[in-house]
Amino acid sequence: MTQTTGKQFRILSFRDSPDVLRAQFKRWSTRTYYSSWLCYQTRANQRNPFLYMYSALIALTLRRLTTLPTCFTLIASYVGLQVYLTLAGLAFACNKAVVDHPEIFKEDYEEYFNRPYNEFFLCADENNQVLGCVAMTKPNTDYPVIELRRMRIAKHVRGSGLSRQLMDVAIDFARQRGETKVGLTTAKVQVAAIKMYERYGFHLAHIRKMGRIGMLPGFDIIIHRYELLL
Repeated sequence: MTQTTGKQFRILSFRDSPDVLRAQFKRWSTRTYYSSWLCYQTRANQRNPFLYMYSALIALTLRRLTTLPTCFTLIASYVGLQVYLTLAGLAFACNKAVVDHPEIFKEDYEEYFNRPYNEFFLCADENNQVLGCVAMTKPNTDYPVIELRRMRIAKHVRGSGLSRQLMDVAIDFARQRGETKVGLTTAKVQVAAIKMYERYGFHLAHIRKMGRIGMLPGFDIIIHRYELLL
């Protein structure tokens, strides 16, 4: 596949990537999956009023049962609850990865990305450092929608236009295959990503609750489904 050259990076198919880039990407992909998930979850927790409500209730209980000062119980309750939610979120992410990202746990990594219904694009600089990726996947030829997944951008190149370039390459791939609709799912807390999808022309199809972090009411994981007609 023809490479697309940008100011600081290039985009190429996983099939056409050199071995050194493939090996570097495997490590980068697994690491960014979990770090991105935890980053978004922590940000969502901090915006959630239930975090502070539960922290206050725990602090009040500790204050009644112990002689610890109020400021200490408040801090300890907040930090402890954050740690609990982080660990619970990590467990949820691991379980989700087994279903949604089996390639993370597969030894035949190349075989997964080289399936006839999958296409995977990597961004890399001149030193073969991975800067981002996006996947287009489809379970089979009869499936009515091709799915855009795994859109990830390295932190230091966000805002450079790389995400738009990746999106252009992915959508062009779908059009060349004769697809008529592209779908994607994203978490409600991914505000920046949602704004980018909407600017590109994706429309909200439906919203669903996928799960709950730590079994605590108020910490539901809300998933948005977006679609784009080609």
